Amino acid sequence: MVLFVASSLSHFAILSNDVFPLRWQAERLSFAHPETFYNGFFPIGYPLALRLAEVTGNPVLTLLLVQIALASLYAILSWRLLRQVLPENASLIALPFVLFAPQVVRPMLSPTPDFLAALAVLWGFVLLLSSRGNRAVLFAGAAFGIGYLFRSHIVVLACAILLVLLGMERKNLRTVFSFVLGVLPFILLQGLVQVWSGHGFFENAQVFNVWKTIHGMDWNNPPDLRGKTVLSIILDNPIDFLHACFNGLIDRAAFILPLLIFLIVQARTGRGRRTWAIVVAGSFLYLVITSAGSSPRDVAVLIPVVALCAMYIVQVLLERSRLLQRTGLVLAIIILSIMVGLGGLFYFSNVSRGRIERYAELEDRLGVHSEADAEHIYSDDFDLYFPGLRYTTPRQSGGWPEIGLPGYLAMYPHISDFPAKAEHADLVQNGIEYAIYRIPPYDGRGYATVRSDSLLFRSIYRTPLHEVYRVQR
Repeated sequence: MVLFVASSLSHFAILSNDVFPLRWQAERLSFAHPETFYNGFFPIGYPLALRLAEVTGNPVLTLLLVQIALASLYAILSWRLLRQVLPENASLIALPFVLFAPQVVRPMLSPTPDFLAALAVLWGFVLLLSSRGNRAVLFAGAAFGIGYLFRSHIVVLACAILLVLLGMERKNLRTVFSFVLGVLPFILLQGLVQVWSGHGFFENAQVFNVWKTIHGMDWNNPPDLRGKTVLSIILDNPIDFLHACFNGLIDRAAFILPLLIFLIVQARTGRGRRTWAIVVAGSFLYLVITSAGSSPRDVAVLIPVVALCAMYIVQVLLERSRLLQRTGLVLAIIILSIMVGLGGLFYFSNVSRGRIERYAELEDRLGVHSEADAEHIYSDDFDLYFPGLRYTTPRQSGGWPEIGLPGYLAMYPHISDFPAKAEHADLVQNGIEYAIYRIPPYDGRGYATVRSDSLLFRSIYRTPLHEVYRVQR
């Protein structure tokens, strides 16, 4: 209910622009055109969910509301995960830190694959920690497999868990086999979809992620990496790659250290069940491996485990003082953390509300009343959409859709951002009447180009977030 109110106050703002190209793909899914079933970056799960939600007339809002409804299930599973390791008071303290973590709340409130992947992984962790035998391990593998259908990096987590199982359960290979049997059908399903659509079985976006880690990425002018592999990019720049990986590990230190300390403490004290070490060691290995990809959302699936480990360490440190057994202190910490979490949630909801109202201002000012009108407006702002048209976006250029979505570049040719005459010619050829640039611009070169020639581009309007230029004929 709290999430619904916060999202409603923000006019159900979209917090991640990935949903727009995913919707574009979903609208074009066709068995007659197998290539439409893979976009090069995301598995089939979320485009298929968006396609099924089209019956409501507003699939983006529908999936946003579904995710808000599933937030209660996420809370229940988080509680169960914490209670399998921590006592009640410690779990009550840790739970708000999980539920109000930005890495959790943001995916919940944005219709993108991250939340559903995180929910599936959380279910898998709960099953692994339950120690209920191979049947639970089988279902845990299936949970990871479902998560993989939404986010490809889940297969890395599943492989990390599998490696730990192989190391710790050598005498009980049935457990290892149960996990593989659970996850494998979903890996095969996604792989077969990719092969059917004309791609490799294990093809994914890691080439672009590793390139971005080493070189950075101009998403308005993404590089052509056809023919490149992860290995070739690394071998071309081995020192830069190692430096980028080191920086990635440093950036993730706040997530990695609690896992590492938990494993050290458990090894020295001999406390806890073997399943604790399997989950935490697998999560640690996953964070180390994915640091090479520099995706800030990779850690979202591990927030409950990180909070569990951090609270476990606190509990060990305070064990002799018994501070966590003082009901008044525990209650005060819980109330304070909830108040801070709610304050942050509604503050950023209000910020998003202001942003959406500025979007509506542009929509009204430019007379955007249909999707056809939106086609005549270009923007470098991948986040911009028109609220009155069910999240319809203006024309854009670049981004991962241009790289991965089949048929996208043929329908929406790339628009040059330098020099002014080339950009103007591309805009005119594509029927663009207005160019909107974010402040500060995502495409700095394009913005400077437009501002440099008042004969080709005339400034007509400005909001705190955007500048609008008329494309002169």
